[in-house]
Amino acid sequence: MEWDMSGRVLLFLFLLGMGTRAEGNNEDVFGKLCHIAGNVSVLMNSEGGDTDLLRKALYGADGRDPFGTGGTFTGGSECGLGYEMRSQYCSHLQGGSRGLGGSRGLGCFADSLFGTFMCLCVPGNGKERNLCGLEDVTGGAGWTGGITSDGHEKSLLQNVWYKIKQNCMERNTGVDTGKLEDAVNGIKTEPQKKKVKNGNKDYVTLGGGSTTSGACGGTSANETCVTYPSQDGKGEEPEILWANKISSAIKKLNETQRQASTQNSATPSGTSHSTDDDLSGQDEVDDEEVEEESVEESVTTSTHKDPSKPSRPRKNRSSPKPNEQPAEPLRALLHDGGSSLHQPFWILSAVFI
Repeated sequence: MEWDMSGRVLLFLFLLGMGTRAEGNNEDVFGKLCHIAGNVSVLMNSEGGDTDLLRKALYGADGRDPFGTGGTFTGGSECGLGYEMRSQYCSHLQGGSRGLGGSRGLGCFADSLFGTFMCLCVPGNGKERNLCGLEDVTGGAGWTGGITSDGHEKSLLQNVWYKIKQNCMERNTGVDTGKLEDAVNGIKTEPQKKKVKNGNKDYVTLGGGSTTSGACGGTSANETCVTYPSQDGKGEEPEILWANKISSAIKKLNETQRQASTQNSATPSGTSHSTDDDLSGQDEVDDEEVEEESVEESVTTSTHKDPSKPSRPRKNRSSPKPNEQPAEPLRALLHDGGSSLHQPFWILSAVFI
């Protein structure tokens, strides 16, 4: 009985450790971000996609764009506070909310999707080497301090970026804007599960473990995260700039497609009515022409017919064209009884004029 109880305790501790490990390596949130990044990359190259807005969502904008499109760290003119540390790039916590007395230099990586990947997936100085399920692509190197132009950090970030691009972007060939919008909205609610205090305001954290401080300095797996300010100060409305940009791009695309669909559905309908009217009018014209021709033929026959002779049915025959002369001049008209009545040649000629 004692051994059975001991075995259960060991199993519980093992599962608890596995759960802590899974929670701290960011695989779950990485899968959601990976899905978003793959769809955004396809949407950028599709007709009607707002390429500029989506590019800003991926790489940043307005001086807070520390990465080039190839994943190279460029710095960003408004990133960091001089001597930058990982926590200054990944967390807004220490400087307060943007526009409310906080420093714009903080949280620069958190404002772009690419920077968010770096904060969640690049190892720090802890023992975790499989962040985001990417295995050890860093060769044991880590990032906690600044990023110097000739230091190993730039290569470290770029190696992680290549792996993310391979896993998330190169395998995507289609995009479902409805599912993409749902995924982005899901990310907006994800940080609300982990709130941290800064003075009298609540901030929200994405990634890391449940015991994160929100500093996101990479000192442990729990600190591989990003921290956002909230618009209401209560942590209920996280201000995630890259997610807001993607939502705006989807909204613009849906509106463009709706307008195009409305125009396309209206054009064939108008053309069909116009064609029907034209055909109806043409039928009326044709009927009038037939009636006029019948009247003219009747008038012509009555004009040239001998009044002294009774009318009788005419046999079908082919008449020579106006400019042609018959091979043998017709000399006689047949009576009903079969006898022939000779007529002057000028009367016969008048019939064919």
